[in-house]
Amino acid sequence: MKVLLLEDSAADAELIERSLRKAGLSFSSRHVDNREGFVRALEEFAPDLVLSDYDVTDDFDGLAAVQVVREARPDLPVIIVTGAVGDETAVQLVKAGASDYILKDRLGRLPIAIERALAEVEEARARARTEEANAKLKDIDRLKSMFIASMSHELRTPLNTIIGFTGIMLQGLAGPVNDEQRKQLTMVRGSAEHLLALINDVIDVSKIEAGLVEISVEVFDMVDLVAEVTESFTVAAGRKGLELVEHQLPPPRLVRTDRRRVRQILVNLLGNAIKFTDHGRIAITHTATDAGTEIAVEDSGIGIGRDDLDRIFDAFSQIHTDGRAWEGTGLGLYLSRKIAALLGGAITVRSEIGTGSAFTLSLPAATTRPHDEENPGRRGQPQ
Repeated sequence: MKVLLLEDSAADAELIERSLRKAGLSFSSRHVDNREGFVRALEEFAPDLVLSDYDVTDDFDGLAAVQVVREARPDLPVIIVTGAVGDETAVQLVKAGASDYILKDRLGRLPIAIERALAEVEEARARARTEEANAKLKDIDRLKSMFIASMSHELRTPLNTIIGFTGIMLQGLAGPVNDEQRKQLTMVRGSAEHLLALINDVIDVSKIEAGLVEISVEVFDMVDLVAEVTESFTVAAGRKGLELVEHQLPPPRLVRTDRRRVRQILVNLLGNAIKFTDHGRIAITHTATDAGTEIAVEDSGIGIGRDDLDRIFDAFSQIHTDGRAWEGTGLGLYLSRKIAALLGGAITVRSEIGTGSAFTLSLPAATTRPHDEENPGRRGQPQ
């Protein structure tokens, strides 16, 4: 440790150095007694600590020394070691940036004050390094997200082409297709659709993290949307022998929010319900109240452990339940909760192992209004 001593008395400077050595501190020192020497030593000696008397010369005192240090080395600790100092002066010194002040007749406190001042400086430097590193990481993450988002067209266009042309071939529009060719083409299309879904999820995550998601607000009938999403999963539920039930609880409502994003959330919740349910039923319940609108998707599936309920909303989180590894990216619920938050809503979950799970999408009342307010005299039927 290098200590710069600003002291007009050589005897006092020697006394201070002896007290530090007695306390077991290892240091080298330089003693100066005027402004010019002090400023030069700050640059040439590059001290780790400044110990300054208050009364040095007629035109240079401890307060001026603190101000010089703060301009030249803002993070350099300065401790005032003086014979006497009034309360008002002490306040001025601390406000100017002095780390502490010690009376010369109490030099026993000086080593503790030094340790504390150096620790505070190191803590501040570590905090600054952490903040700088975090800022760089955020910039890197933002650039990564912007890059992935900008690549959406280049990544998705070839896959859509593959899906389109395999569909044409499967329909026989490009010529006859035998059973083995149909099987292989179906596998190609399925793999392309799976990869496209993965890319879409990654792009959505990147856009959300980069703050590039745009919300397109429109007024639409939530009853129709819930029915549309439910209908789209009828075949998938039928393949597993699951009963798909839709409950509409009065009053029906129009909502004012992003229809595509709400549909994306419902598709994910219902798709998960079917994936993790081997038998029984899945119920979709739409409830509208003065507090807002809620759509609950409840299944009789394998359920989720209590310790995993928060983790399922983490990006790329995969919960291995019932001894099985499930297909998927682990982004669906993460995206759904993020999108719900962008819409001013939330997704909640309750679940029990072996009984099933219930995921509920809640949208605030500010985004909803009754059919009667939008279309007086109309409730579910055209006039």
